[in-house]
Amino acid sequence: MFLISNDKQTVPVALGVLQGDRLMDATTTSASALLGILPAILFFLIFQRTLSRGVMSGAIK
Repeated sequence: MFLISNDKQTVPVALGVLQGDRLMDATTTSASALLGILPAILFFLIFQRTLSRGVMSGAIK
């Protein structure tokens, strides 16, 4: 799928583009990756019990 505008890029694609355009050091890249993965970690921590129940009920059926 081609992205027409830069506003709709995913975090990994944006990090790759930024690394290609500019010389980014390891600390900037790591900080950007951490900020990109933070919403997924928060989602997991909030819904951990619900996700575990869903996996277990799907395995038993």
